[in-house]
Amino acid sequence: MNSFRYQAVEAGGQSVTGTIEAEDRKAALHLLGQRQLFPSSLERIMPGGEKAVTAMALPKVEIHFGQGIRRRHITEFTRKISALLASAIPIPQALESLAHEEENPALREELQQVGEAVRKG
Repeated sequence: MNSFRYQAVEAGGQSVTGTIEAEDRKAALHLLGQRQLFPSSLERIMPGGEKAVTAMALPKVEIHFGQGIRRRHITEFTRKISALLASAIPIPQALESLAHEEENPALREELQQVGEAVRKG
C-alpha cells in the first residue's frame, strides 16, 4: 500500500489537503472521487516522508465559468450529467435535458451552446 499527499476541492468549494492510502495513483484518485473531492495535486510519499521523484502534480488550472456561473453550479451540473451518462443517456440528450431544467440563465445558455456544438460534431 502506498501513501499519497493530495490537495483537493470539496463539492462546496472548500480547499482541503491530506493523505490517503491506496494501491496506486489510479486507486487514490478513485478513492478521492468517492469522497467527493476533486484533486488539484496528488503526490506519492516515499518512506521517510519525502515526495517520490516520479510523482507528478496535476497542473494548476484557473477556470473562469463566466458571469453568473459559480463553482457550485458547475459541481451540481457535473453530478447530474454523470448520473445521466451512467444511465446510458446520450450526451446530446443529457445536455439538452439539463439545459431545459437549469434555473441559472447563464449556465442554461452555456449548456444550450455546448449541446448544439456536440450535435453538430
